[in-house]
Amino acid sequence: MLGVLLRAQRELGTTILVITHDLDVVKAICDRAALLEEGRLVELFDVARTDYRSLPSYREQVRRELKG
Repeated sequence: MLGVLLRAQRELGTTILVITHDLDVVKAICDRAALLEEGRLVELFDVARTDYRSLPSYREQVRRELKG
């Protein structure tokens, strides 16, 4: 499924919105990610360029896993 999404993005030049808790999916196909806590947007970040050391608690855990 991820291959299909990436191919569609590349060939059609479109934006794809993916909602997941699987950080491996985020790392594999996302340029940017948004972090929600209790239904509120708390962070929008560039997956490849984020300094994960400066983030608190859960956000830090998510960022470390993304950087992996």
